[in-house]
Amino acid sequence: MSSRKGDRAERELSNWLEDEADWYAQRTGSSGAATDRARPDVIASRDHRHSRWGRVAMIEVKAVDDGTVHLDAHEVEELQEAASRAGAGAWVVIRPNFNRHDQWHVYPLHELHETDGGNYSVRKSDLPGRPLEEVFGADA
Repeated sequence: MSSRKGDRAERELSNWLEDEADWYAQRTGSSGAATDRARPDVIASRDHRHSRWGRVAMIEVKAVDDGTVHLDAHEVEELQEAASRAGAGAWVVIRPNFNRHDQWHVYPLHELHETDGGNYSVRKSDLPGRPLEEVFGADA
């Protein structure tokens, strides 16, 4: 994923979470290769009374052209570590470039496919995932 495309997707998701779903959302400036620490792309929270699964979410955002996502094992382990330390849910949110503004696909970590090499993926055939509204919407 290009840095610009990824940054744009992270900003768009953070804005949607705050503006449409009543979450507090913050992009983490030190995600990815910028640090050795476990940092998700977006950390979001809201009052626990508004959420079925918890009040904090650690989110890895992937913007891709075709819906296929590859995550290395270290990336998934760091997301799980951050979520465990914070008592949060861990999610991968995919933003395919299918020329439709509303297409976001949400996957909990346990739904990722483990590859033969020990990494993880979401295949185009796995689409659609859960919609943003189902996982993070105002009624979720």
